[in-house]
Amino acid sequence: MSKQNLLETNRNIELLARLLNGEQITKQQAADFYDVEEITISRALQYYRSLGIEAFGRKSGIIIQNRPKKEDLIALSSNYLSLKLNSDYFSNSIKTYSKIDPRFFSKIILAAKAVTEEIIIIIKYQKLADNTTSAYNLKPYKLLENNNNWILHAIKEGETTLKTFYLSRIKNITLTQKKFKNEFIETKSGDTKEIV
Repeated sequence: MSKQNLLETNRNIELLARLLNGEQITKQQAADFYDVEEITISRALQYYRSLGIEAFGRKSGIIIQNRPKKEDLIALSSNYLSLKLNSDYFSNSIKTYSKIDPRFFSKIILAAKAVTEEIIIIIKYQKLADNTTSAYNLKPYKLLENNNNWILHAIKEGETTLKTFYLSRIKNITLTQKKFKNEFIETKSGDTKEIV
């Protein structure tokens, strides 16, 4: 796959994840965000329709009129993670995770994008202790699969401690326009160390 095709595939999957995540985006806003022409976003909508996803651009924003098939979202998730993280390991894990979390697609795609591109995200997270939901601005460092559950390691803005967030407990992920500098390195043992 050429670099251009790779970029286009990743962009199409990321945009679909954002739309399924409930973001109200016009074609022009999407074009500006991905630094492409509006016609490129129109081609993405044609691509979605070729998959049976009824996606259309309106003045108020891009709309999706039907829920994509779970199998299609599993395939897109596997494809995206394979390309983004250079691994084809994730397909079975995503299939299993999709059975417990109906919003698996948006969460995995947006979290992977944020980790690999060092983008600050805002999440709404349901705490394990008391089931209350809180919003956090996070610097995401790593997305991991653990026994068919997906975990995001991130640091809350203003803090320095790496924390664990279960994707199944994240209610919403929003990408911001802000980037951060990864201040951690991994040792050969897998431990994370702060760069001083």
